[in-house]
Amino acid sequence: MITSAYARLRAAIPLLVTVAASMSLGCSGAPAGPERAANVTMRDLAFDPGTIELHSGERVRLGIRNEGALTHDFTVEAMPVTAKSSTGGVSGAEHDHQASTFALHLALAARKAGALGFTPTKAGEYAFWCTVAGHREAGMSGTLRVD
Repeated sequence: MITSAYARLRAAIPLLVTVAASMSLGCSGAPAGPERAANVTMRDLAFDPGTIELHSGERVRLGIRNEGALTHDFTVEAMPVTAKSSTGGVSGAEHDHQASTFALHLALAARKAGALGFTPTKAGEYAFWCTVAGHREAGMSGTLRVD
């Protein structure tokens, strides 16, 4: 009798492992659907491109490269987003010249690259700029257009 129960339990193990793995993948918190790749290059006092087109509800991986000789950052002050992530550089308001919290922010040293991951949740036009003193005023700004 013990042998019979043991045999049934042993036969059920592969099924239990499959169910557990499926449940953990379903609860991973990873965004659903494909991720859209977009890129922006920071040069000394300019962004290229100056306008970035996105879709509301679509997960975005924004690759950011600083080809300038100075530290620059990519900043969006107010934009409804979810699922934020960043790689490379300094995100948030963690570098010397910055005291505010922004919807999106990534600072990169000269000749470095990083990325921001996010999902825009509301259509509209949102300004982005470099928060280093004088850079925005010198024209280092652009527009995120979300439809």
